[in-house]
Amino acid sequence: MRTTSAWLLLLLAAPCWAELTLGGHLKALGQHSLQSSQHNTSGEGRLNLALNRDSWSVQVQGLGQQCSDQHQCRDWRVDRANLHWQRGQFQVTVGRHAISWGNGLIFNPADVFNPFNPLAIDTEYKPGDDMLHAQYGLDNGDDIQVLWVEHGDRHSSALKYHRFAGNWEWDGLLSQHRGEGMLSIGASRPLGDWLWRGEWVQQRSESGLRANHVVANIQRFFDVAGQPAGLTLEWFHNGWGIDHQSSPEQRIELLARLSRGELFTPGKNYLALSLNRQMHPLWQMGVTHISEANNDSHISQVFSNVDLSEEVQLRIAVALPWRNSRLLDLPAERYLLAQLAWYF
Repeated sequence: MRTTSAWLLLLLAAPCWAELTLGGHLKALGQHSLQSSQHNTSGEGRLNLALNRDSWSVQVQGLGQQCSDQHQCRDWRVDRANLHWQRGQFQVTVGRHAISWGNGLIFNPADVFNPFNPLAIDTEYKPGDDMLHAQYGLDNGDDIQVLWVEHGDRHSSALKYHRFAGNWEWDGLLSQHRGEGMLSIGASRPLGDWLWRGEWVQQRSESGLRANHVVANIQRFFDVAGQPAGLTLEWFHNGWGIDHQSSPEQRIELLARLSRGELFTPGKNYLALSLNRQMHPLWQMGVTHISEANNDSHISQVFSNVDLSEEVQLRIAVALPWRNSRLLDLPAERYLLAQLAWYF
């Protein structure tokens, strides 16, 4: 995969090969604790290059990050470098890019490839992985996908089938992730003015332990005073969640997934609500609330997204944890977060 990334970069030396598209962004982020008065800042720059010709396309994206807090950090990496080919109903992508699977909207146990934190306010780009992804669309609208992902010393492979059946959509996923087996079945369908989604995921660790996750949500879009709004309700059962009866082996499995960024919450059952409304064509506000059902842990986050111009966007969020919020493994302090982004 590293060799693939190298020769993809060489293709950029021949701009006459295809149509060239250039873009990117600069982002500045600041976070201030409303309790301890501590703050930290970070910056991010992304340069996106794309070459397109007929059925072929090449994508290269470089990402640079710098932060200034108690943990000084600088990072530069090629976040996307892939070659894509499509012919008819078949398409294949090889190289570094990102993929998202699963029916969860706030919690997504089937998405094990760099999922977003449930309270993330910037979900434009997932970190890329070196992978091979192929998809074939059937004449009836169904599709089959095959995936291979490199993780350095380990790898993941997956086979996914997506099916339409009347008002229902079904997903079946069989995967081997970092040496661990994973099976999931997901479904969605409209229920009147609501859209329902659900998914069952079973994972089997290398030590032989099994965990069953369940996520279910309903979502509805409507108007408030002539402006569009949306409401999401979600329940998540974390099969790797622990309590006072959990064994040391279960705790080790949970910690491994928390450290890899595949899970963000150590408890067993979570309820989440997300409500957002477009206040103005250029301004959106909302609130997300998460509760851990067994330990009386809660956190609320109010957010605002404003388009200051066609190129500049301002995101602001205030997190308000209460009760035993540390059991959520999400921020335990009240904080204010602001991000200014310029796109070119």
